[in-house]
Amino acid sequence: MFEEWDPIASLPTDRPISDFELAVAVAHAILKDRFNPQLQDDPFQPSREFLVNRLGVTENNQRGRAWRGPFLQANPQLDFRLAEHCWRLVGLGYLVPVHSFGQFLPTQRGREFLQTMDPTAITAGGLDGSLAALGFGPDELPRLYARLAQNSLLAGHYEAAIVMLGVACEALIDELAGLLEFVQPEVLPTLRARPDLWEITNSAMS
Repeated sequence: MFEEWDPIASLPTDRPISDFELAVAVAHAILKDRFNPQLQDDPFQPSREFLVNRLGVTENNQRGRAWRGPFLQANPQLDFRLAEHCWRLVGLGYLVPVHSFGQFLPTQRGREFLQTMDPTAITAGGLDGSLAALGFGPDELPRLYARLAQNSLLAGHYEAAIVMLGVACEALIDELAGLLEFVQPEVLPTLRARPDLWEITNSAMS
């Protein structure tokens, strides 16, 4: 799946790329230098030109030329946004600044994260948007505290993020318990608890 990603087909040229799209593009550019694939551990530089080069989009072919110019023109603030994103990953322990802090290399943990990441986790408002898509209103407690949890995480307040996420889960369980009160009584006897590990093991051995 990682090899199949095509930046020209995936990134728009008629508007600035979203934070979600930026996170995906940076992950690909850091993990695989398509411009100089023979180089190992070549640091990533947060600049528009460097990004499109690392993604393998050059002016050596008509398709690349047709995409590259409009993309750069649609993203005049991309250098700043790339630097902001890289420093966010530094704060999370996924990148390390090198060479006077103008370039970045992934840590081992960061490399593993980028290979399998869901950009929602490190995109501001990403978790809130996902919960909105599931039907949670902006003032419902699970979504409210989940939003606070992600904001705390991205601001570097990791302990607060854990607390807020725990409160969001508690609010969700409380909401679920309230809904179960309306389940028809005749349905309840047919519900079975999921067997625990001891029951599964005992059944397999008998």
